[in-house]
Order: sequence, then structure tokens, then C-alpha cells
Amino acid sequence: MGLLSDQKGVAGLRGLLKGGAGRILGKDTARREHFRLAGFDYGVLAELVDNSQDAILITGEAGEVCYANVGYYQQFDIDQSVVPPPALSTILGRQDNCSDRLFRLQKAIAARQPAKEVMSFVQADKLHRVAVSVAPVSSTSPLCVWRIQRYYRTENSASPELQKFKQILEVIDTAPLGIGIVSETGVVEFANAIFADWVGLSPEEILSGKVTSTDIFEDSSAFWSSSEEERDLTYTGIERTIIVSVNGERIPISALYRIREDTDRGIRTLQLVMRDLRVQLSADLTQLREVEARFLRLFDIAPVGIVIVDQHGSVVESNSAFFKNFGMLFSSGDDFLSIVDETYVAEVRQRIADAARQQLTGQHVDIELHNRGEARSAQLYISPLRESGDASVVLYLIDTTEQRNLELQFSQSQKMQAVGQLAGGIAHDFNNLLTAIIGYSDLLLSRHDAGDPSFSDIHQIKQNANRAANLVRQLLAFSRQQTLQPAVISITDMLAELHNLLRRLLGQHIELTMTHGRNLGQVKADQGQLENVIINLAVNARDALAGNKGRLSIRTANISAEQAQSLDHSWMPSGDCVMIEVADDGPGIPKAVIGKIFEPFFTTKEVGKGTGLGLSTAYGIIKQQGGNIHVRSEVGEGATFRIYLPVYAEEEVQTENGEVQLEASADLTGNGVILLVEDEDPVRAFASRALSGKGYTVLEADGPDQALEIVETRADEIDLVISDVVMPGMDGARLMKIIQQKSPGIRAIFISGYAENAFRDSDEPVEDYLFLPKPFTLKQLAARV
Repeated sequence: MGLLSDQKGVAGLRGLLKGGAGRILGKDTARREHFRLAGFDYGVLAELVDNSQDAILITGEAGEVCYANVGYYQQFDIDQSVVPPPALSTILGRQDNCSDRLFRLQKAIAARQPAKEVMSFVQADKLHRVAVSVAPVSSTSPLCVWRIQRYYRTENSASPELQKFKQILEVIDTAPLGIGIVSETGVVEFANAIFADWVGLSPEEILSGKVTSTDIFEDSSAFWSSSEEERDLTYTGIERTIIVSVNGERIPISALYRIREDTDRGIRTLQLVMRDLRVQLSADLTQLREVEARFLRLFDIAPVGIVIVDQHGSVVESNSAFFKNFGMLFSSGDDFLSIVDETYVAEVRQRIADAARQQLTGQHVDIELHNRGEARSAQLYISPLRESGDASVVLYLIDTTEQRNLELQFSQSQKMQAVGQLAGGIAHDFNNLLTAIIGYSDLLLSRHDAGDPSFSDIHQIKQNANRAANLVRQLLAFSRQQTLQPAVISITDMLAELHNLLRRLLGQHIELTMTHGRNLGQVKADQGQLENVIINLAVNARDALAGNKGRLSIRTANISAEQAQSLDHSWMPSGDCVMIEVADDGPGIPKAVIGKIFEPFFTTKEVGKGTGLGLSTAYGIIKQQGGNIHVRSEVGEGATFRIYLPVYAEEEVQTENGEVQLEASADLTGNGVILLVEDEDPVRAFASRALSGKGYTVLEADGPDQALEIVETRADEIDLVISDVVMPGMDGARLMKIIQQKSPGIRAIFISGYAENAFRDSDEPVEDYLFLPKPFTLKQLAARV
């Protein structure tokens, strides 16, 4: 194409093509005469074009041949008397390997775009390999210049070996990959058309022996250095490098290379298969921008906190979820470790350093973060940012504060359950003993007048037994196994009644204030037990102030279901509730202690001044009544206890299963046959004597087996069954179920040292029964019967 750059020659050529048909007359003279008559001024340009080693052809708008140089005639063995010569499409159009390439060139001409194709063809029993390039003469001219460069030709093209070689060569040249071979000395020994095109030289120029790998590759040593330690072995690898063309263009490539020993020549050769990365890099850049934008979106909307730090823990970037979950906003350069609890700082610092060195081992670490006095729990995952060159580390933080609180509550619940079962069992056994003591005391008192010297002693025995019964009730309250006596109560009225008692308990140095919420809802609770909880909290506040001046405030308020839900506390009662807040301005509760205050037998008081059951009992009472108790405290800022109780919906109160309200009666005597089933001999003996003394016939059984034997023979006589709940072999509910199947209509009274709720949850529900908790007095037993 450079031969047509002279403006005079081009103008002459244009004149020729303008004034003549482009035919060549005669042989060489005729051809020249034809173009001269057509107005073409050969001059130097014509000589250069005609004597060019490349075949040059100019076609018109319809594809007709307007000009062809000597090289074109010689390249395709055309007699120069043929005027005009056949077009290239006529010569090669029927060649299988050329038709599709010629079609692509014609499309490029129609689009007025330059193009180049490499093709192989057989002519006169010879294999020819050429590179055909086309380009418009100018943007306004309909003429097009064809340049055909011959690579080589071979003889005996009809041989099978040559045909196979031709096919292989065709594949190599038409592959969209650069293929080359370089000797150990650096000389390029082979280059396919694509490789040659990248370099900007013809294959003949590359294979002249003067072109080396250092002339082509920006860094050719990368291919050889990888295999210096394996000189005697075949070595395969992948490298990225840059080809620098003769016009200075830089072409990034990815090269799959193979170094092997050429035993015939005693040297190593480098075999290269190269992929042009320009399109990929452009696409990669677009994709990278898309990925970056997507990453930024994902980084910001991720549900977990993400912080990127350097190897020293200085913050590079943090996402919005970290601020949302932990309430902490970082600026670039802030020290992440400054918000980590000092207990975990050393471990986190070491893990960050290990990750920066790609040496991180182990799983996540549970830590605590502090921000303006608020502590948050988190699971920390640490990962090196492997694509970064500055040893950055990614920190993933999952907020586990609520989970941690739930775990602590669950642990507390398990402890309470375990100790509660123990306490409940002890209370049950004590209740059996106290039932006998109180019962026999009643029997003795019934036979002694008040003026009898023994009356006072017996009365003291009963009073102390009743005190012991109160202690047992505290154990049952702690284990949530007491039998409550719930009633619909007004919290405002209850606190008003407690006001004077609390003032006396607190003493003159502590100011007591009460603030009642307006239109406070009513609750259904055991008022006596609830009063005990308030008194316990007040006494604890007094002891915390240790005689110093202070203030205790009790506040009540309605909490709607919506407000409760907005607090986002899993332990809150569902629905509307009433809050009782008991707050003091004492020294507060240390962080290390606050998680243990509801544990049984835990106390910070001196030996002999606290049992450790006060708050655990309060916790049990509130939980048993369907509520919850929660504490908030900071050292030096006092402590605030909040009790939440569900509001009682005013509706018709139905008498619960089998329960009736007994009217007090002065006459407790009666008649009828009672089956008394009790495995504890003292309790059974007292109850039998008490009932016999009131006029009843008592059939005693020391357990379920004996009771069933009595029922088999005397079922028609029995009017009432009084049975213990917990007995060896069979519980009272199962026993009563069998008895009612044999004799429907028999009613029952169950007695137990456990709570009635435990009995109601039995797998054997019983109809038409009453419940009498142990310990009971003679009068209570007779009244219940």
C-alpha cells in the first residue's frame, strides 16, 4: 500500500482509471500501451508498482479489474496478453479454503473498511500460501486496492502428506491465536499469520533469522526463568506479557508455553500459543466497573458489619450495617481495636496480623465491643483481602447481643430448673413432715383447753411448724412449684397498702417516692407473693445504700402491645402489660455480677447476711405468674428493676376444672365412707384420725395397689377418695382414672407437697376433683371434705 502513497502517481493512476477501461493490450508492451492510452502516467511509481514482489490489483465499484501489476500476473501464472486479467474471486472462488475468506473481504470492501485474510490454495499442482489485504483508495473513491503477499509455495501438492500439512497449516494460520517457536538463542523460528500481524512484519521477515524474542516481547526472560531448575525436563506454564509491534503498539497477551529439548539440534525450544487480551481487557475493564459497583452495593447492604483494616488494625472502610448494628461510625485511619473490650484486644490484634501475613488459622472469635458505655457482643470473622497488595484484612462482625442474652437467659433457666427440681423435691418431703407435725398439733390442741399448761407448748410447736411451712413455700416459689392463689388485683392499691411498711423498712435516710400510672390495668396474680417481691427489692436497695442517704422510686405504667413489640425484647410478655419499676440511686451493680444476680444462692452480702435466694425467689414468683423481671445497672448509677405483668382481660371468670368455692362453716362434721390413699405413714395416720373424729368412715391404703384391692371389694360403699399425688408405682391421677372407670361418679381430693399446676399437667386428666396443698391443718382438711 505504501507504493500508492505518492500523490503524482496516485493522480496518474486515477486519470488512467478515469479515462480507460483498464484493459491491458498485448503482452508487456500492449499492457503498458493500454494504461498509457488510458491516461496513466507510469513514471517511477508505475515502475515500482509493476516490479513489486507483491501482487497488486485495483478493482472498481462493481468488482471489475481496473489495474493489475506484473506481480499479479506472475503470482497466478496469468498470460500477460489476457486483458483484463481475471479477478481474484474468479481465480480462488472455487477453492474450498478461500471462498469464505473472499466473502469476508468483499463485505469489508462494501463497508469501505480495510481487511486482511490469510489463505492457502492449490494451483498448477502447487500449494500457495498468501496474505490478501484490501483497502479503499480513499473515503470518497469507489476504487479498492488489493495486495497479495506470497508466503511460500511447495511442490507435489497432490501427495497425501502435503495435503495433511496443508490442512494443519491452514488451521494454524486461521486460528484466532498467535503461534510461534523460539530457539534457546532467542531467534524466532516460526510465526503464524496472527503472530506476524501482531508484530507488524510478514512471516518471511520474521523468519529471516534476524528477529529475536527480545525484539518482540517486552520480557521474554519470564518464559525461560521458570524452568532453569528443570533444564532436562519438558516444562509447561502460563505467562502474561506484552508484544511490542514495529510501530510501537503494545499488545497484551496470555501465553501458554512449552519448553522442550530438541534432541536433533541439542538445544531447547520455546513453543508458544498466545491469546490477545486487548478485547478481554476492555471487556474486563467494563466488567470490573460493573463488579465494583455491584460490590459497593453489596458491601453497603450486607446484613453483617464489614470493616476493612490494614495490618495494624487501622480502619480503611466500613459499611452501613456496622453502624446500624453496633452504632459506631468509623473514619479512615481510626483504630478498630479502640472499641474492642480489653479482654480481647491482644487476641484480635494477633489474628489481624496473622491474616495480613496469610497465616490465619482457626474459626471465629466471640468478642465484646464498647461504644459510649454500651456493650455489644459480636462474632468476629477475619479474612485476608487476597487481591490487595497492601496486606489489608476484612473483618466480618455479626451482632450476637440478643443471642448472647438469650443464651444467658437459657443458662439461667436451666440452672433454675435444676436447682428448682431439687428445691421442689426437698419442699415436698418437708411438707409431708410438716403436715404430720401441724396435724398432730391440731389433734393435741383439740384435747387441751387454753388454760392447760401444755396448751402453750403445743401452740408453740404448731407456730414453728407454720414458720417452717412458710420457708418451704419460699422454696416452692423459687422453683415455681408453689400453689398460687391468684386474684384480680389493682397494682396501685397494692402499692398504696405497702407504702407505710416500705417506709419503715427503708428507714429515715432513704427517701421513698411512688408514681402511679394513669388508668393502670389490672393483673391477675397472687398479691401476697407479689408484695414479697416488692419488699425484697426494697430491702436490697436499702442494703446497697448501707445507711447512706439515697432515694428509692417505685413507678408504674401501662405498656401497650405495640410498645412492648417496639422494645424488641424476646423476654417481654406478649400483649398489653403493666410495668412496675423499682429504682435506686445506690452504687449500682458491677458488670461481672449483674448476670448472676438471679442465680440461686448467689449473694454479694457478707456471710450470715444473705441467703442468695431473695432475687432468685422473686424471679421464680414473677415467671410463675406469667411475667418477667429485668434489671439495668451501671456502676455508680444505681440499679433499676422492671417487672412486667400481663394485663388481665375482664371477662367472665369460669370456675376452673372441678374447683368450687367452699363456704366457711362452723360445723365441719359429716358422714360417709372415704378411701384415704397416702404412702407417708404419719400423714395417713393424722388424716385418718382427723376425718374419723369428724364422723367419717375411713378406709386406709398405703399405696395404689392396696387402694385398688379395696375398690374391688367395696367400690359401692366409697363416697370420696383422698389421694396423694406422688406415690411409688403409680401417681394419684392414674389411680383415680382407674377408680372412676370402675365406679363412675366418685369424687376426689388430691393432696400434695407439689404445686397444683404440676398435677394439672399430668397425662391422666381427672374430672371432678379438689386440691389441698400440704401442709394442711385439721380444719382445712375437714373443710375441704
